[in-house]
Amino acid sequence: RRFDRALNAGALLALTHPLSRMRLDVVLVGPGEAFPRRVWRPGDKLTPDNSLQLEIRVDRDAYVTVVDVDAAGGLELLFPTPHAEEGFLPEGRVRGRRTVRIPDSLARDNAAGFHWPLAAPGGVDTLQVFATTDLGTAQRIRRQVSAASVGETGAPAMRGASGRLGLAALREELAARDVRSRGGTEDSSAGPDGDWTSATVRIRIVE
Repeated sequence: RRFDRALNAGALLALTHPLSRMRLDVVLVGPGEAFPRRVWRPGDKLTPDNSLQLEIRVDRDAYVTVVDVDAAGGLELLFPTPHAEEGFLPEGRVRGRRTVRIPDSLARDNAAGFHWPLAAPGGVDTLQVFATTDLGTAQRIRRQVSAASVGETGAPAMRGASGRLGLAALREELAARDVRSRGGTEDSSAGPDGDWTSATVRIRIVE
């Protein structure tokens, strides 16, 4: 299971698009990547020191997906989440050239309806943020991340292996689509209606 998690994490982090025409900026609210955060404990107040909050800006309308890769290599789809309040960035859609915070605040009654308190174990978590101009690509990424999620005692190894193969196949599919578009073939990835990109943020967590 640990081996599966490590391979799945590598497959996810390899899902990049260096030839994308999109610009995606992701910033941690509060202490930056150079500063460690601490694990949130029951009863603690949520602060930028023990809870995750992102500022995201895309240069065009897009669908945003946030995935956490924990220190053990486990994958978790953080956003979109079923815990979000209705009307908070439906389907993960954000407006172009506008900065959004996810979640919008650390207040108990925030508009998002969810928070991201930092959990044990300590170590370095990697956040992989995807922005896609079409919903279909975003949904494929989310499905494959969910299929590749392997916990300590949760998903069986076969599910993790299937998810890893799915992530690898998705990478090849998106790469082939980009090659076709650059070769002049009419394809959904040509122009603003089929582009995608990703950004990586790392967080050091101490217990």
